[in-house]
Amino acid sequence: GITPHPDLDGRILPGYDFISDPVTANDGNGRDADPSDPGDATGDNECGDGIPGEPSFFHGTFVSGIIAAGTDNGVGIAGLDWNAKILPVRTLGKCGGSF
Repeated sequence: GITPHPDLDGRILPGYDFISDPVTANDGNGRDADPSDPGDATGDNECGDGIPGEPSFFHGTFVSGIIAAGTDNGVGIAGLDWNAKILPVRTLGKCGGSF
């Protein structure tokens, strides 16, 4: 998934959320055309007994920035490809599951 970021404005194509289970998706619905990432922070034992909670990492947005961040705009970093477009898809929800 992806979160809004000023360095990626104009570089994001329409994407898709492939996570079927609304609880795992953490966005209140199943598969849909909204690939935005509401965050995947988990509490202690939420992903299994004895498994500590973790904060959201927003991996998709982080990697997208490395690839396609705008340049010479005074925000963040310069991306590797100034003309790149990002096709965001969500395939793993909180706890790493996609069922």
